[in-house]
Amino acid sequence: MSDGWSDRRGRHLINFLVNSPEGTYFLESVDASSECQDAHMIADLLEKRIDDVGRNYVVQVVTDNGANYKAAGKILMDRIPTLHWSPCACHCLDLMLEDIGKLKAFKKPIARGRRVTTFIYRHGRILSLMRKATGGLDLVRPAATRFATSFLALKSLVKHKQALRSLFTSQQWVGNKLAKTAGGLNVQDIVLSAEWWHKVEDCLRASGPLLRVLRLADGDEVPAMPEMTALMRFAKEKINQGFPQQNKKPLLKMVMDIVDKRWETQMDHPLYGAALYLNPGKFFPIKDSGDDALVGELRGCFNDVLAKTVLDVEIRNKIDAQSVLYEARQGTFANVMAIQNMDKRNPLDWWSSYGGRAIDLQRFSKRIVSLCASSSGCERNWSAFEFIHTKKRNRLQHRILNENVFVSYNRKNLDRFQKRREKIGEKSYDPLVIEYFDWGNEWVDPTMPPPEGARGCPDDIDWEAVDEAVGASSSLQERKRSAPSTTFLDDYDLEDDQEQHSSIPNVEDDDSDFLQDDDVDVTDDEEDPTTAEQDGEDTNATMDEFDDGY
Repeated sequence: MSDGWSDRRGRHLINFLVNSPEGTYFLESVDASSECQDAHMIADLLEKRIDDVGRNYVVQVVTDNGANYKAAGKILMDRIPTLHWSPCACHCLDLMLEDIGKLKAFKKPIARGRRVTTFIYRHGRILSLMRKATGGLDLVRPAATRFATSFLALKSLVKHKQALRSLFTSQQWVGNKLAKTAGGLNVQDIVLSAEWWHKVEDCLRASGPLLRVLRLADGDEVPAMPEMTALMRFAKEKINQGFPQQNKKPLLKMVMDIVDKRWETQMDHPLYGAALYLNPGKFFPIKDSGDDALVGELRGCFNDVLAKTVLDVEIRNKIDAQSVLYEARQGTFANVMAIQNMDKRNPLDWWSSYGGRAIDLQRFSKRIVSLCASSSGCERNWSAFEFIHTKKRNRLQHRILNENVFVSYNRKNLDRFQKRREKIGEKSYDPLVIEYFDWGNEWVDPTMPPPEGARGCPDDIDWEAVDEAVGASSSLQERKRSAPSTTFLDDYDLEDDQEQHSSIPNVEDDDSDFLQDDDVDVTDDEEDPTTAEQDGEDTNATMDEFDDGY
């Protein structure tokens, strides 16, 4: 796997790592600052590392979905006929979430949620009150690198919904000068608006299943390749279940179109189908359900990968014949223990235990089901560089820096994977077993009752009545109507989302004014504000309480 980044001195480094069932390990990095980083240059670098490892041992190359990396992958596959290039699944999922967040129905709630988080963390007294209401817990703040953090921030707000409501109805808030400012009143209206919370829940119903797939694809506990297709099928089912209302069907269609388009255009790779075909715990339930079309598609993917990966005709024919027995659950695959443990063991362990009598198919299957699905290991490797290449040690030559990272990163990974193997059997948890994962929650299943009560908040408060009494939702609607514009479309207006390149200016509402500024302020705010000027109680700071163009 490979990915590029820039260090503190502005050098553009390209990292190269290898992944196997033993874990992800760092090979080396290359300083490409003086090179033209086109497809041929990247292909040459990757080919050299493949030759160092051994062409017979490398099955696939995983990079991000950039145009130069995609072209380099095609060049590599032409040079090495048995090699596969795969795009990063995490990058694809992140782009899905970004496109979903740009929908008009979700863009406004995300902007307002960011405004609430930014307002709280800009003022020390309010931040202290919030932590007291949440029992010392913090909110998740959005970051600029991953759009998924915007939805994680909304999830954090929902988790602390009752505590936030109690905060903005408490005497401490009412007596604070910020409660009388325009920015403070607007944040109060957002938190107390039942309509806004309903829209946030819609955001989480659309993004929650994808966030779970992203979490699993981003991990390196178990190879994710044989599970990705099944996980996406589960995720799409859960998204469909999250919008049973008839008036939400247009919104559901737009979300599903985004998911299908991204997945089919970027992740339509036969390796995923072949890995699912060789995953007995997921393949045989599909076959037993009678879905012949999907079974045939998966078998076709297996045949394509087999023809490309194995060039020896005799071995290829043996694998083909043994795969017929595997699909029919005959011969060695009819063993009682093999059938019982299909859904209890991960595919790699299952093939190691029960595929020995079909040795050619076993060797081939273990190479396919042990593949990773993302290049996230390269990004995690950046932190090792930042830990060694600090402000005090910023004159390290690239060769010395490379050697230090090689020792430090690989030693830590070796210890981590060794400890994980030692824990197997005690309280082992397989994050890629779908049945173990909590898919049922109040964001995915709208029929589940939400939890009542929170720290400092009685259970019997009717927050719908509070919203109506203070006029929070109506106040937000009035701000929308009074904004400098001619027309505002409805939240679920199809024309606004389907005509992305229309000549109509961006006049959704004034929440869009906060998108760019809030990103900078939230991500840069690493320390808690403690001064009086920061918490908004100094008279000179009352006119600048939010400072984002409001």
